[in-house]
Amino acid sequence: MAVRTKTERSAAATHTWSSATGSSAGGHVNLALEGTAFDRQEALTGAEFALAIPGSLGGAVWANAGAHGTEIADILETVDLVTADGTEAQLPASALGFGYRDSRLKHPAAGALGDVVISASLRLSPEDPEVVAIRLDEIRRWRREHQPLGIPSAGSVFRNPEGDSAGRLIDAAGLKGRRIGGAVVSEKHANWILNDRKGTATDVRDLADIVHAVVLDRFGVDLVPEVEFVGDWPDAADRPDGQASGVAGPAGGGG
Repeated sequence: MAVRTKTERSAAATHTWSSATGSSAGGHVNLALEGTAFDRQEALTGAEFALAIPGSLGGAVWANAGAHGTEIADILETVDLVTADGTEAQLPASALGFGYRDSRLKHPAAGALGDVVISASLRLSPEDPEVVAIRLDEIRRWRREHQPLGIPSAGSVFRNPEGDSAGRLIDAAGLKGRRIGGAVVSEKHANWILNDRKGTATDVRDLADIVHAVVLDRFGVDLVPEVEFVGDWPDAADRPDGQASGVAGPAGGGG
């Protein structure tokens, strides 16, 4: 799928960034690289938080990805979709039913194919390039201090429960360092499962299930996965999220 990036100036002196992507295939626009490069090079603000999200623009819209107090719903204007019947449609952000790491795109009708995000327009505003650079540097510093960068992972595994942090609960359950095969719960950030020994998707999924079960048993908190497990799993009916679910990309950069 072709990738295009363009800038338009509106009467309100804001800018629209449109990049073609395919969320069903993992996407062709890297949100962290393209979004922050656009902010920096064009002296625009609004998408700095994307630096913490190693995923695609289409996937970020689908999951309402967010980090550092901002999410896609805060800056999205419109989205172009290919619908289940093959037609194209453009919808305003208000029509997507955004919630915490959620949108109506994640919930197609039973037995129906989901809509595919092919492009999105984001609201970005002019800003002093030095101010943008400082914000990006602050996010980079925070990530280096708090997240296990440089080791394969899908980022935060579970959504944060209301009023708490998934990472805090997993740490309090004594699960840092817990391992199955090539997958291990990070010692640096407990809500990250790292693939440091050429592990399989099954290793990651089984370890996530153990983490879920232990936290539920000890604290009564039913952690909801933030990553999406896709594919066919023999024991899918017994999974805590109820999905027939390898591991797809992340939806956020915190947790």
